[in-house]
Amino acid sequence: IIRNLQEMADTLSYMKDETFSHHVNEQKNDIANWVRDVLNDKELANDMAKVKSKKKMLKEIKNRIKLLERKIEKERNY
Repeated sequence: IIRNLQEMADTLSYMKDETFSHHVNEQKNDIANWVRDVLNDKELANDMAKVKSKKKMLKEIKNRIKLLERKIEKERNY
């Protein structure tokens, strides 16, 4: 069970290509749907919906994690 973006990034790092292709293909994108429906991050989900490769998907997720970490750090400094 994946509970957050970091766990999704960790899972994608070792996920077999066949498993990824089962969840992300021309007919569906389960990962983008999960981000939209579970995490309620529509912007990231829309970006991810366009991605069909595991490497690019992982990059999108890691970029979002970095952005969120910077926002948290900025709020702590106030």
